[in-house]
Amino acid sequence: MHTVEKGDLSVAMLTAKFLQSRFVVLKPMSELSRYDLVIDRGQGFERVQCKTGRLRSGVVRFNTCSSMAHHGGGRKAYAGEIELFAVYCPDNYQCYLVPVEAVGAAEGKLRIEPPKNNQSSGVRMA
Repeated sequence: MHTVEKGDLSVAMLTAKFLQSRFVVLKPMSELSRYDLVIDRGQGFERVQCKTGRLRSGVVRFNTCSSMAHHGGGRKAYAGEIELFAVYCPDNYQCYLVPVEAVGAAEGKLRIEPPKNNQSSGVRMA
């Protein structure tokens, strides 16, 4: 599947989940914004960047920056430009909503299986 198709599927699955949860969902008319959707959970508008997660060794991983290499730049983080990441993981068909400040500037990790060494410090469970 092409990366654009993966992204389109993730946005569609996340939008459906938001609507099932009775959130108001708004879509920008332009693709130039740094967010894919705006949601209202009853406490005001929140900008959401949709991402596709990959399940590896009990952890859902997703990029928390965009690549600007095709425009001559490097990577750009989303801090200050969105409030939430919405992550769809096609490996387990699950959706996750993650505050932007809860993940690193390059990659987010959500553990869905307990660590084998029983570590809990620094572990973000999904």
